Amino acid sequence: MAYPTIDKPYGLEPVNLKGGIPFAGSTRMIPIGQGYATNIFNGDVVGLSNGNAIITPYNADTQSAAAAGDILGVFLGCEYSTGAGPIFGKLRQQYYPASTNAPNAVAYVLDDPNALFKAAVIAQPQGSANTQLNTGTTIGYMSPSFLGTNAFLIAGNGGSTATGNSLAGVSGGNPTVSSSVAGNIRQTVGTGAGTSPCLRVIQLVPDTAVTVATALTSSPAAGTTFTVSSTTGIVPGMQCVIDGISGTTAGSPGSNLTVTGVVTSTSTITVSASVTATSGVSVSFIGYPEVIVGWNFGYHSYLLAAGV
Repeated sequence: MAYPTIDKPYGLEPVNLKGGIPFAGSTRMIPIGQGYATNIFNGDVVGLSNGNAIITPYNADTQSAAAAGDILGVFLGCEYSTGAGPIFGKLRQQYYPASTNAPNAVAYVLDDPNALFKAAVIAQPQGSANTQLNTGTTIGYMSPSFLGTNAFLIAGNGGSTATGNSLAGVSGGNPTVSSSVAGNIRQTVGTGAGTSPCLRVIQLVPDTAVTVATALTSSPAAGTTFTVSSTTGIVPGMQCVIDGISGTTAGSPGSNLTVTGVVTSTSTITVSASVTATSGVSVSFIGYPEVIVGWNFGYHSYLLAAGV
């Protein structure tokens, strides 16, 4: 992945804590059950089972964490001894290989419930329903209108044994029924473990923003649908900025007009508010493939009175 081009998800990458405190690299060492049969990759979300680190199960049908308190934190590597390992000390790795027969394996887990993470945005395919939300690696976009809304963790992709990185990412999801929408939709549903998105969108990452430029080919008059010369590269979740519009009017740089649907047509765009503009003017679509996210209340085990 050649920065700043984001071509695939990479898991949850710690950046700092709420309030702006830097992440100093502090982790907690959590045992991994001997012979645990699933790979754990750097950036994977993990939970506890009888004191051992496990990959937190996510229910693809409900797009959410399996149960309250499942989340312990994010896996950032591990160490263990094996017969083929170093003569002195332990083998330290970016990821835990499945079925490692080591009684002293431990995971390095960032378990601070106030931690914030950078993550890649994953687009959902056209016509997808909830049951398809747990997988996917196609990069999608969010925009300023997503700030303060919620995001699903897309955790069913595994990772790379070559780099050790997870292929988990985040998504605004899709409607609960099949539709023509392919991309991301703002999630403003309330939080509550097992019933809603486990992450809150805190910030956009401007370094990797993508801009698609085209032109209006129709003159929308107080409508939410208009045509452009090409819809290539435009997906729901992107911000729409129309040349010549200023102030708080829909289509201005500060209005946060958002693409809410790209229909099967090669020219028609649907946006979040009514637009009045002149045919032929330039229009830009800006998308952010990376965002900063934090845990929603009710998901991290340290914020719940019940034990795990």
